[in-house]
Amino acid sequence: MNLENISKNTILLTRAAKDGNIDEVARLILISDPKEKDSLPLFCAARNGHVECVKILIPVSDAKSKNSLPLRTAVIHGHIACAKLLIPVSDPKANESHILQIAAQNGNTELVNLLIPVTDPKSFNSNALHWAVLKEHRDCADLLYDVSDVHTVLHDFQEKYMNAYNKWQWFEHKIEAEQQRNVLNENISNAINVPHRMHRKI
Repeated sequence: MNLENISKNTILLTRAAKDGNIDEVARLILISDPKEKDSLPLFCAARNGHVECVKILIPVSDAKSKNSLPLRTAVIHGHIACAKLLIPVSDPKANESHILQIAAQNGNTELVNLLIPVTDPKSFNSNALHWAVLKEHRDCADLLYDVSDVHTVLHDFQEKYMNAYNKWQWFEHKIEAEQQRNVLNENISNAINVPHRMHRKI
């Protein structure tokens, strides 16, 4: 943690936020600049999962600083409660929705489910799904499947990971099963509509 060129009170605030000392954070907010050093106190609180500190720092900080770094660090470290607080005041789509990729890469299904509505799962060639498949986080892949470009992801695996076929074979089978299910549904729909078409002809 680089504390160069930062005021003494903000250094104390940053350390209190890092340690989760809510009383000290509440006191020091009044005599420091929480936005100093790209809202470093908020970043430290989010990085260490101190929910109450994050809660009182948000109104006096810039959660979008450095491409919403406080949210990104909360996601990296799996601090779901902090992420929930930060999402409304951050830009989850920053860096091509990179935080969704991080959550998928880490296999955190709760965070993936939380982030899908506020990010763009198709950004960067559906990279979140790509990493979920590569890491074999199948629950995350299932969540991302319907909101991503699955054929782009499959093509990437076929091009780049032929030596790791077992890592994406199950994913290819999932796509095939989905296609077969769509054909079956179409056949059922056509069969149901046949009597109606015959009745119109009569």
